[in-house]
Amino acid sequence: MAGLPGQLFASPLIVGEKQPLYVVDMQKVIDNSIAGKALRSEAKKKLDAFKKEFSRKQAELAGLRKTILKQSSLMSEEARAEKVRDFRRRERELADQIKEKRDAIIKQNSAKLKKLVSHIDDVIKELAVKNNYALILEKDGRLILHVNNKYDLTDKVLKILNTRKTGL
Repeated sequence: MAGLPGQLFASPLIVGEKQPLYVVDMQKVIDNSIAGKALRSEAKKKLDAFKKEFSRKQAELAGLRKTILKQSSLMSEEARAEKVRDFRRRERELADQIKEKRDAIIKQNSAKLKKLVSHIDDVIKELAVKNNYALILEKDGRLILHVNNKYDLTDKVLKILNTRKTGL
């Protein structure tokens, strides 16, 4: 390990017999693929239905609150306390339902996204084997500052992925 400090980084990284490094912008593939767009659309529909369902339930609770407030002067202390307890119980139940439903939607979407990423990985591996690419990196702006477009495989991966059925 004799050498000058920093010598490792003084020359460009060369893989094998001077093969270039390639990159793929995974986020662009996910965002622009047919499967990725379908995933996003499906998630939006589920979230919209979720919001609609629970805003109706929240409106019902708001109506119940108004009713309790209007009738509270006519109720005994015991009856009023019972109505308030019942209202708070319903409020907690609704909050729990909202959390459970939101978590289920997120979990389901995450599982489908993971499956899509797996399909993308398969396409990248096939491309690497077919073209004898030694190394393909994920294009990440925090790690890779610049790449000549001829070494960016994103569009090729997207084109191949869009010809396949992903079964999501």
